[in-house]
Amino acid sequence: MTELDAAAVAAVLGLDPLPVEGGRFRQIWRAPGSSPSRPAATAIIAMLTDEADGCSQFHRLSADEVWHFSLGDPLELVLLEPGGSSRHVSMGPEIAAGAQLAWVVPAGTWMAARTTGRWTVFGTTMVPGFTSERYEGADRQELLTGWPDERASIMALTRPGPAQAMPPGL
Repeated sequence: MTELDAAAVAAVLGLDPLPVEGGRFRQIWRAPGSSPSRPAATAIIAMLTDEADGCSQFHRLSADEVWHFSLGDPLELVLLEPGGSSRHVSMGPEIAAGAQLAWVVPAGTWMAARTTGRWTVFGTTMVPGFTSERYEGADRQELLTGWPDERASIMALTRPGPAQAMPPGL
């Protein structure tokens, strides 16, 4: 495979900046649901980079989300679980070293992700499908209070200031 930089990968895949959360994405599937604004399921292709705003900021969803590694450098998925526990999941091609190709993030779990190299392409699938109302951005101070042992990850994967909502219509 020819080595591409992040901008070339984003252009080939038709990825756009993902508001609030960070990274780039393109929705590839939206299954009809009970109404046009309530899809039964959704899937996206996304990319994280080592650039500013290239990570996925801490957020949680009101439905389970399945992450699927696709190509590029491994990614680190950071999960802050209800009750104060946490987990770091490596996703990538090195399965013999314990890396995962897919991972299910349960509803209500704070999640964030970053590439461990220059760029990572992955996908996510949600059932029921993603809507802006299912997204909750994180408040840095609240996360630091609940998960003090994850201070370094929380500081790196949140923005200062109040939590932000996802714009309607995504």
